[in-house]
Amino acid sequence: MEEPPVELSDEMVAAKWIEIARLIDAMIGRIQAPNDFPVQLDSELAGDDAVSAPYHVSHAARWCLNSGVEHLHALKSLVLDAGLIHSAPSYSLVRGALENFGAGFWMLHPPERHIRAEHGLRWWIKNFRDQGKATTSAGMADDMPVELKLAAIAEIGRAAGCAVTELKSPYFSTPVLEYADQHSSAIHPHLIWQICSGFAHGRPWASLGMNKMETRQADQDDVSLVRLTADHKRLLAVTLPAFHLMTDLVRLFRDRGTATAPGSR
Repeated sequence: MEEPPVELSDEMVAAKWIEIARLIDAMIGRIQAPNDFPVQLDSELAGDDAVSAPYHVSHAARWCLNSGVEHLHALKSLVLDAGLIHSAPSYSLVRGALENFGAGFWMLHPPERHIRAEHGLRWWIKNFRDQGKATTSAGMADDMPVELKLAAIAEIGRAAGCAVTELKSPYFSTPVLEYADQHSSAIHPHLIWQICSGFAHGRPWASLGMNKMETRQADQDDVSLVRLTADHKRLLAVTLPAFHLMTDLVRLFRDRGTATAPGSR
């Protein structure tokens, strides 16, 4: 029989925020350090980069790591340092962290090199497709037509053993977070991402289901005035899965980027 979940006291919530805030601050320092997260020669990640060059898997994963850490640090700076808790934007920052950490995890986690290369190249394809749409709509000249870039990436993928059909599959965050659900240590990252996406898009269901609600009667009998607010406990519940997904990604980056001892392969 499962034990009922422990109700966190305000003191426990405050202590957990202080604990993860220190680690988030440390991660900001790490992503700014030029020699941190090295990709050593003869490491798995160096091999991934070799088959995906010049669209390196490690570069894509590092973009995701950096962006995710900055989203978490922005949340920590608002909620703890400035003491500002917004009813919606705080969740949007968690959403950005989850999307980025999830993408990096999705790239580095698979045991097969050709799958890691495929995931990394699909991320680059999404990047260039989005760039092409933005520059075209703005009337800006690009250095190379997007179709030529995509054709070049597809050829790299074929040489790396990637399935052409998979390379052509559109990149979406939903399957990436579903993958994190199955393989990461984070608890329900896909569900938390869905909730946070609801806040980002101003969906009432997310706020009504997640935030604290106070009501009072309005002048009309069939209308109530509602005040919705977030708090440290609610934000901690959505921040912890993103934090744990970050730690999983950092661990993968270290393991994939460290050279294997001679004779151990």
